[in-house]
Amino acid sequence: MAKVWRDRSKERFWRQHLAAWRRSGRGIRDYCRSAGLSEPSFYAWRRVLAERRAARRTVAVARKRAEREEQSTTAAAFVPVRLIAESAVTAESAVVGGVEVVVRGGRVVRVAAGFAAATLREVVVVLEGLPC
Repeated sequence: MAKVWRDRSKERFWRQHLAAWRRSGRGIRDYCRSAGLSEPSFYAWRRVLAERRAARRTVAVARKRAEREEQSTTAAAFVPVRLIAESAVTAESAVVGGVEVVVRGGRVVRVAAGFAAATLREVVVVLEGLPC
């Protein structure tokens, strides 16, 4: 995308006149006549500056949304845990002396007793799609 060159002094000039016009309470035609400004230029700059202001807001909103999304994916999350009696565990899902972890999407990780906590942590991070 090409960088658009902007004359900052011209932009400042028109911002100041727009602010002065708003404070004056006069009509645009009257204000332009008394300030020695071209009325079509006044309208054009009012539109250009409003578009630039809207574009800045759009970028700011998008940036905040991206920051929120990034925080939500990197923040530690609490997950529900349900304990069940040992007699209720089926032979298929039984992990003797171990644990069963359900991650996002309903995937199940069964871990036997004596597992390495660091390894489990890495597996869950990969399954959850979180950055390491």
